[in-house]
Amino acid sequence: MANFNLKFSSYVLSHDDISIENKQKYQIRGRGLAGTILLHKVLGQAAQTGASLEDLEKLGLKLSSQIATIGFASKTSTLFEKDRPTFTIPDNHISYGIGIHGEEGYRMEAFTSSEQLANEILNKLRLHFHWKSGDSYILLINNLGTTSELEMGIFTHDLLQLLDIQGIHPILVKSGRFMTSLDMAGISVTLCPAQNYLEALQAPTNAFAW
Repeated sequence: MANFNLKFSSYVLSHDDISIENKQKYQIRGRGLAGTILLHKVLGQAAQTGASLEDLEKLGLKLSSQIATIGFASKTSTLFEKDRPTFTIPDNHISYGIGIHGEEGYRMEAFTSSEQLANEILNKLRLHFHWKSGDSYILLINNLGTTSELEMGIFTHDLLQLLDIQGIHPILVKSGRFMTSLDMAGISVTLCPAQNYLEALQAPTNAFAW
C-alpha cells in the first residue's frame, strides 16, 4: 500500500495453498486460494458483532493457519488483452496445484476419472491435517471459472464418498463459484476444522460469493 501512503500496524495474510512443494521459494508466505473466502466470512462476522481490530488480527492469524486448499485444472486462464492462456495444458490432461493467477501446478498427467482427481486432492489434504475418523471439517468446493455444473456435481459426489470411507463427514459443505480465475476450467477444495467457526460461517450475509 506504499503507493497510497497507507501504513498498517498489523495485517493477516491468506496462505491456504498446500500444493507448493518448493518450500525454499515460498518460505516467506504461501499463496492465497479459495480459503480466503472462509477467512473473509469469519472475520466479517466477527467485525459485524463488534470485535476489535486486535481481536480480528488474533482470530485471523489463528484461522489462516488452519485453512488448507489444493486444486486442479484442465485449462488455465487467459488474462485480459492476451490471446492465449498463461500456459498450455494438453487436451485430456490435468494440472494439479495450479494457482488462480495461472501459475503452473506441481504435476501434470492424463485425465483418468473424477474419482482419481478426488483421491489425489484428498491424499494431499490428509497428509496436511493428519485427520482421524470422526474429525469435523468445513468443506468448500470451488469452481475456478468454467467448470460445468454436471462436472462439479460428479466431483463433489466422488469427494464426499471418499471422505465417508475415511470417516470424515463435513458438517458444512459449500459448492459453487467463490473465487474464480476468469475462464479457467478447474476445481479447488478447501478444508477447515469446524470448531469455533461454524456459527460465523452460517451467519446470514449479502455477500455475492457465498
